[in-house]
Amino acid sequence: MNGLLAHHTTLRLGGPAETLFPHADPASWPDLVQAVGDQQPAVLGGGSNILAADAGYPGPVIRMTTRGISVCPAGGDDVEVTAQAGEPLNSVVGYTVSAGLSGIEYLGGIPGTIGAAPVQNAGAYGQQIADRLVSLTVWDWQTRRRQRLRAANCEFG
Repeated sequence: MNGLLAHHTTLRLGGPAETLFPHADPASWPDLVQAVGDQQPAVLGGGSNILAADAGYPGPVIRMTTRGISVCPAGGDDVEVTAQAGEPLNSVVGYTVSAGLSGIEYLGGIPGTIGAAPVQNAGAYGQQIADRLVSLTVWDWQTRRRQRLRAANCEFG
């Protein structure tokens, strides 16, 4: 993958990353963690809302391109939609709308990935991701463990 951040941001700005790691396969996560080593990396999704310096980034950058959406019953008429972090937010919205599901349709048109949406509590027209989020699977770089965070523990505001 090209190391210039400008090739991975929507504004086409940014110099080289010290090391740029593509991540497209969730099964390869342990290998990626090992390759990154002890440094905490920057994580880049679709590259929207990113102003990368022309001087570049002095550490590792993970380019999150994992894709996939699934739906499973959650009791009664409810379902739970699970999406990989690199899935574009618009794709998740389009998938749910085409499946006749409601709750995140107003998030359509917001750039970025579903993985970045909770970081910014993406929202529009009075609706935000926190309103529908159940949980997140995250990697804690300090403890080097995968964790599941319930939405209530994310301190959205």
